[in-house]
Amino acid sequence: MSLAAAVRPREPLTVREWDVLRLEQFGDRRAFEELHAWALGDEGRKVLEAGLGKVRVLNYVGVLMTRSGFVLEILPKTEEGRPAQESRELLLHMLGRSGLVPSLGGQSAPAQTARLPLSEWLVNLFFESVVALVKRGLSSSYETMEADLPCVRGRINFNIWAGRGIPKDRIPCGFDHLSPNSRENRILATALRICVDAGLGGGKVQRMRFLDDAFEEIESFPSPATALQALRGLGVDRK
Repeated sequence: MSLAAAVRPREPLTVREWDVLRLEQFGDRRAFEELHAWALGDEGRKVLEAGLGKVRVLNYVGVLMTRSGFVLEILPKTEEGRPAQESRELLLHMLGRSGLVPSLGGQSAPAQTARLPLSEWLVNLFFESVVALVKRGLSSSYETMEADLPCVRGRINFNIWAGRGIPKDRIPCGFDHLSPNSRENRILATALRICVDAGLGGGKVQRMRFLDDAFEEIESFPSPATALQALRGLGVDRK
């Protein structure tokens, strides 16, 4: 897994809740069609309302990203003419007060933080959280492996040994190998890859090299959908 080849991030489209978005605002027909199609689904209709040639934002604030990498930033509905930075700072303050973003400590977000698009700020927070996790130590799990080895390790596979020609100096063995390629780590690797492919979170070279080294042996899931399915199947260890 390589995180070094980050692409230039696309500028998000910033709107507010209850705004109506039309095709000409996107500058990208594909992005509009992706959002429109998602708004017609079970999950999307809770956030967006699809109409003829338009999409209306409902009572929702946050970030949406389409498959093509288009990012929609939705800020709270405030007084008319209020700058986006002030609305963004208000939202970050609300997140901090709610405890959903512990790093804010319940205090108002600094003005310099609110200058960043919400997507970049959240992804940077995610990257820093992963760095902290790596420094504490990634979890590992045992996986069963088979290999022809020069000496016995684990169990000898006599069926394979008798069924095909194997060099005399090799023994077919089955053994458990402690690997960092656990399901949890693969989910993290996939999320990091998605962020980098979208051009998000890749601005700090030293941090990216650190994560590159930490996730070098960890495989991403083949698609975001399979990673999401794996995430939903995880249990929570409260020990």
